[in-house]
Amino acid sequence: MAVFRAARHLVGLYALCSLTAVLHPIAASAQPSAGRFTVPDGFRVSLYADSLGGPWGLTFGPDSQLYVSLRGDGAVVRLVDEDNDGVVDSIATVAIGLNAPAGIAFLGVDLWVAEASRLTRVMGAASEMPELDTVPAVEFPDGDNLPASLLLEPSALAFYVSVGADCDACDTDDGRRATVLRYDTAERNVRVWARGLRHAAGLALNPATGELWATESGRRGLGADVPTDELNTVHPGRDYGWPYCHGPRVAAPEYADPRRCDRTESPAFMFPARSRPLGIVLYSGDTFPTDFRGDAFIALGGSPAGLVAPQVARLRVREGRPATLERFMTGWGAEAASPGSPVALAVGPDGSLYIADEAAGRVWRVVYHGVAVDRP
Repeated sequence: MAVFRAARHLVGLYALCSLTAVLHPIAASAQPSAGRFTVPDGFRVSLYADSLGGPWGLTFGPDSQLYVSLRGDGAVVRLVDEDNDGVVDSIATVAIGLNAPAGIAFLGVDLWVAEASRLTRVMGAASEMPELDTVPAVEFPDGDNLPASLLLEPSALAFYVSVGADCDACDTDDGRRATVLRYDTAERNVRVWARGLRHAAGLALNPATGELWATESGRRGLGADVPTDELNTVHPGRDYGWPYCHGPRVAAPEYADPRRCDRTESPAFMFPARSRPLGIVLYSGDTFPTDFRGDAFIALGGSPAGLVAPQVARLRVREGRPATLERFMTGWGAEAASPGSPVALAVGPDGSLYIADEAAGRVWRVVYHGVAVDRP
């Protein structure tokens, strides 16, 4: 009953904030320089939105506008580019009073939000005459404050949502931790899709194979370069090792039971340790050079020790499988006052790449202006 009382309280807040759209124009004199970023020839970085309270999740709605979850503000906003000039003209509040909202996705005109404690539906978020409401759908383990990813299944009948672990290496009594869950919107039930994923911070579907991909940050406490971070191909019912194994079925020293690792899945791709892979998106637009189609962009948050700098990386995909990793957008840390780091990515209807920069409170936009040339 407490959950439903809280929901009724939030209804009033959502209805109130839906009545007005708050303008946050970006002053030209205050624009942070995008020139500090390095991108491949032919690409250009520009500031799309600024002064956001901890942007994390990104998704484009059925209205072709960009929606952003703000972990710092406990809100979701719609970024409106009325004149289509590549700069946000206004910011409309969609929902407030949320608990560290992270992953967001649309099903019709309803927006679904992965909060720290639950999966929530915001009714009519993208409708012309919204009557905003909120319906708690799934409760997560108490105290889980890690960002949760959210992805709509192609059937549009279910969502995948990640639930992180609350430690580096430990046994847990809650079988929902360190998992990817699948929530069936028609049956209104949830089940563990896969387990042993310490923190699947980014989820994406590979259109070439139909497989679910998940980035994963490895545990700490084993050294500066062990274990590697991972990209996993997530299949139903599989175990990906945590906390007993890491990397290519390497036993954790706390457990030292290689036999247990024989039953786990090895990663599809390994990133350098402390890369902190977060958001992932496979490029589906048509304005980048054609050899980018189907490749993945990954937000690497980097290491506090500076072993891996924050960046957006390009993961080349060959025959549906991850192949090679290369830098795509670097330069975070060039502004001492507000270094920032990338956390989430989205491909827009215009084919541009949009990047949430949580620490700096910004969304960046990458466009291509060069001549599209296929490369091997």
